[in-house]
Amino acid sequence: MNYVGIYDNSKKAVVRLVISPDNVVPSNYFIATFPGATGLIYKASDSNTFISIPKDANGNFRWEWNPNIVYDLIYADPSRNRSLSSSSSKSKYSNWFAVIGSIIFMWIGSMVSSLCHPPAEISPFIIRIILLIILQLIYIVSVIFVTPALIKCLFNKVTACIQTIDLQTLAYHAPSPVPFILDNHINEAL
Repeated sequence: MNYVGIYDNSKKAVVRLVISPDNVVPSNYFIATFPGATGLIYKASDSNTFISIPKDANGNFRWEWNPNIVYDLIYADPSRNRSLSSSSSKSKYSNWFAVIGSIIFMWIGSMVSSLCHPPAEISPFIIRIILLIILQLIYIVSVIFVTPALIKCLFNKVTACIQTIDLQTLAYHAPSPVPFILDNHINEAL
């Protein structure tokens, strides 16, 4: 059996698809494996260009597959595409600049009253600077490491809870709304 390696950005792993003897990856097999993906692309090492794998008349991928190349998926939604350029590093840098800028803004804002009225002693001023630096480090660590971990943990718990719902039972015994119970006086009048 021949295989082709395709990088799946949602799994952050290379998925191997079986190729038929005539070098075809059927469209239904491709779509079932990668929902939402619309095509394949790879980077040619000799010309340093990107080559898109064309589909045949039936929508199948027919190509001379190279087992040494890892192909990338193309999605209709650009946010799901794996970045093959440096645009993702630009967004990382802009995020870091935003964090650093907000910290500098907070630090300067907290120092304004001290700058307007010079401290009588230098030691409380230095203690204040040290406390601000410690608070800023705690802020940076929590924004970069703690918050994403908590969000991921919460997402995994919600996903696990949703996956435990028995759809078969739910389909046959669908929850019904709570019956509307009228007051006894109204029931007697009716």
